[in-house]
Amino acid sequence: MTAVATKYISLEEYFEFEYKAELRHEYWNGKIRPMSYTSPNHGKIVQNLSRIFGNYFFDTAGQIWTETRMVYTPGCNKVFYPDAVIVLGEPEYFNHRGKMLATLNPTVLIETGSVSTEEVDKNEKWECYQSISSLQQYLLISQQSAFVSLYERQSADSEKWIYTGHSNLEETVKIAGCEIALKDIYHKVEFPQQDQKET
Repeated sequence: MTAVATKYISLEEYFEFEYKAELRHEYWNGKIRPMSYTSPNHGKIVQNLSRIFGNYFFDTAGQIWTETRMVYTPGCNKVFYPDAVIVLGEPEYFNHRGKMLATLNPTVLIETGSVSTEEVDKNEKWECYQSISSLQQYLLISQQSAFVSLYERQSADSEKWIYTGHSNLEETVKIAGCEIALKDIYHKVEFPQQDQKET
């Protein structure tokens, strides 16, 4: 992602811009950054997550939004559009003049990484996400191969996180109380051959 403007803009200016924009942009350190291209595999993974959690939360207070839910992180003053946002309980919002609502209290954030975004997801975004006190889990899903990275807060109010990696398609991970098999996350996903992986 690259910034569309070189000058610094305020958070309020960003929300006014985003409200009228046809395409989505994130807000990073006073700059507006357009959302990058997503592949068919990315779309399949996000659709699978939406179906799995949509069914799981059908009769509960939990909610999932995919790709279109903005998250505001006051701790680092950035606005993101994660690939999936899960909120357990009542959502809390940053309200911009009654026009736009940005989620403040995600329980789980999920990103589907590519070669071009993986380092940003693992470093810049993750560093910022850790400042969200409500966040309990951060899931990074590779679309190049079957691999899921899970970061879990050690306890509800701890600042320490536990990392586990998962690569067996028969393995399950527990996200927001829902047991998910990797094979269901990757349903219909076709991995590229080694010499065809994106650069």
